[in-house]
Amino acid sequence: MSAHALRERPLDHLRDGAAVSVCVRASTRGDATVLHVGGEVDVTTADGLRRAVAALAAADVGTVVVDLTAVTFLDATGLGVLAGARRTIAARGGRLRVVVGDPAILRVFRITGMTRLFDVCRALDGALAGVWGASSRGSCGDGDAGGVSSCG
Repeated sequence: MSAHALRERPLDHLRDGAAVSVCVRASTRGDATVLHVGGEVDVTTADGLRRAVAALAAADVGTVVVDLTAVTFLDATGLGVLAGARRTIAARGGRLRVVVGDPAILRVFRITGMTRLFDVCRALDGALAGVWGASSRGSCGDGDAGGVSSCG
């Protein structure tokens, strides 16, 4: 399945009578496939993200950048989906980078130690610059190996 085969569609669920949704769409930027994620990623919505990542991994897309800048909430289930995606993509010789803009979500990555597992960038352009120009883990286009970069 190509990145273009993944269509943007909200996946709505109810929590306490209110609709909760996650929206996932893919695009191609240079040599990377960017998975744009928006909304809340939790136990009720994470399956949509899991399916999208699985489709990309099955397609051997190489480098995947998961853009979480439009995510408003992320729980342990969402982190588990990303960790599994990283493992699957790495097993196929690919790379996975994560873009996190929200300080609260970045805090989740930090306190769980996920900044040691992922290349975490604060901007999509920085993550893509790292894809195209850097070879070492932790570099998001500005040479920062501290786990989180303010690149872009």
